[in-house]
Amino acid sequence: MTLKLTIRQAEALYNVFRDIVNQDPAPDVTESLLKDLLKQVFRKLESKLEARLKGGGYSISLTDMEAKAYYLYFNQRYLGEGWRYEQTFINDQVRLLNKLYA
Repeated sequence: MTLKLTIRQAEALYNVFRDIVNQDPAPDVTESLLKDLLKQVFRKLESKLEARLKGGGYSISLTDMEAKAYYLYFNQRYLGEGWRYEQTFINDQVRLLNKLYA
């Protein structure tokens, strides 16, 4: 599964990971496992942004497990008022993942 991201989306998703996903402690073992998998996604995203690629080079490939963890973590999760742009494109990605795995 490939998350197709523009530079703006990649930077916004990086901020979501940095400010929300990586900061909130996992309330249970299930979410702890999801966050472990999402850390791998964060590292891929971080390396893309550090490379400062030109054009459409900000998409990241996810393993089957990473894609499912992304879906489970963000499905029906509300990020808050200050995250509308991020919430919109994450919801779009979650819908695509649901079609892929349903």
